[in-house]
Amino acid sequence: MPPPDPETHRTDAAWLTAVLEAARPESPGLTASYLHTLIQVCPWPKHTPTYARMIRADHARRMLRMHAERLAQTATDATLPNPAATTLAQADTLGRFLEDLSGQFAPHPGSLPRTAGPKAPPRDSSEEALDEERLLLATATAHPAELKDMRWLQAEDFAVPLHASLWQCLTSLVHRGDPVDPVTALWEAQHRGLLADGLTRSDLMALVSMPAGSPEHWGEKVLRRALLARAHAVATRITAYTEDPANPPTS
Repeated sequence: MPPPDPETHRTDAAWLTAVLEAARPESPGLTASYLHTLIQVCPWPKHTPTYARMIRADHARRMLRMHAERLAQTATDATLPNPAATTLAQADTLGRFLEDLSGQFAPHPGSLPRTAGPKAPPRDSSEEALDEERLLLATATAHPAELKDMRWLQAEDFAVPLHASLWQCLTSLVHRGDPVDPVTALWEAQHRGLLADGLTRSDLMALVSMPAGSPEHWGEKVLRRALLARAHAVATRITAYTEDPANPPTS
């Protein structure tokens, strides 16, 4: 609201009443007495617009942290009936909030210190998660033709680095048009140095020799776990940024 005429403002509270009415939709608990308190403690009234921007920035930081914490909680809540869909919905909410923020705050013109990102949360290494990855590798070896339609699954989606490397072995064989079976998978793994890390030929053959179900079925399970892990990691990183006052809301 535009500032009032100083002379009129000395004897007429109409401007304060208008400010109170304009603020109440956003701050329902605001009272006339508290508004007077805010005015009295303001050290330099001419700087009020700057103070308002500071308050808005802190509010935006708190709201961003709240959205990030909700995303982290959703991504790790095993009781949800459909964790992936719920997490995607929460991620969309966070994305819309960030988009709104970008229109409210101008980028900082200078170079600012950057908060060191936290370590990514550990991936799900439960026996169920590992079994899903093992079954995917074995089933993909038995049905390699289906891998051509599974480009949506990437090596970084696997929780176990060895499984990720074996997936790359299988997709490379398919891409080259080479035969795919446990023996050729072993040969490709040897060329990539996978047996140099203590993995025996028998171990590798066992990983790709007991198929069940379809590659797409197990691939979707691996992808869902990867999505939840990635959402948790992003939420953790955003939370760390919001806890550092050196970062503006749109950094």
